[in-house]
Amino acid sequence: MTRQVYKEGTLKPGTPYRRSSGPGDSGLMQRFIAELSKQIETAEFERAWQNDSVKNPNVRVAFAFAGRRVTITIDPLLSPPWQSDDFHRTFSSAIHRVDQYCNIRWL
Repeated sequence: MTRQVYKEGTLKPGTPYRRSSGPGDSGLMQRFIAELSKQIETAEFERAWQNDSVKNPNVRVAFAFAGRRVTITIDPLLSPPWQSDDFHRTFSSAIHRVDQYCNIRWL
């Protein structure tokens, strides 16, 4: 079940969720899936990600590690869309700061 988000930040039960979108904003969740050539330590990656000077601090990103596969979700309610080429570069830089020999395959 989804809910409507109102400007005041309250939720009204039973109303379909619709994001109030601006020009060019689709309101759709962005999801990227990467397969790494080897497992990396999640805590080390989180530190590398947080220390990235190129990363936009207003973007809310969630990482889910499952072995060598990483699912990345960008929250559409809190973040503007992120161009995939820019995101791939930023993510790859963080991975390579942890392990410079780790290869990344985007699925």
